[in-house]
Amino acid sequence: MQQADHEVYWRKDGSSFPVEYTITPIMEGGGVRGAVVVFKDITERREMERAKDEFTSVFERRGIDTALADNGPRPSSAAS
Repeated sequence: MQQADHEVYWRKDGSSFPVEYTITPIMEGGGVRGAVVVFKDITERREMERAKDEFTSVFERRGIDTALADNGPRPSSAAS
């Protein structure tokens, strides 16, 4: 079995969409007689991955900003 999920297919109108495919050999008589190829549109999966990455980066950035703010210069208290 062979699988890939970094392929792009093109429509007649010139637009494209991401696909994953799986190739499974059909075995007969101890040899490969043919293959079954299954293609799947993974547009929604890619959109979810992109949204997750954006969400994660916002919180990672907030963590960096917070750490910088927490470790930054502190006002000194005036001695009385």
